[in-house]
Amino acid sequence: MIMTRKVPEIGVAQKTQEVCLYRLTSTTKYFDEIGRIKVYCIEVSYGNITEKIEDISTRKDIVINLLKKLETEKCSQLHFINVVQDFIIDQII
Repeated sequence: MIMTRKVPEIGVAQKTQEVCLYRLTSTTKYFDEIGRIKVYCIEVSYGNITEKIEDISTRKDIVINLLKKLETEKCSQLHFINVVQDFIIDQII
């Protein structure tokens, strides 16, 4: 799943906009206690910068909901990591 939106370019003038691309990714992890398990991640790309948070959840639906929330709330790439970390903490509590 890929979601895109335009975000203001950081700077005083803020004349142009660049595309902010959120992408659902996955990876397989191995744990001695439970073996191999698929975990879902989110990548955000803007300009030539890409940030990724891995191991958000083993449930794809939860990560898709987070991805939709990032899009709906128009989360800035500057706050991306904090929003995802807060989301993970909320899932634990």
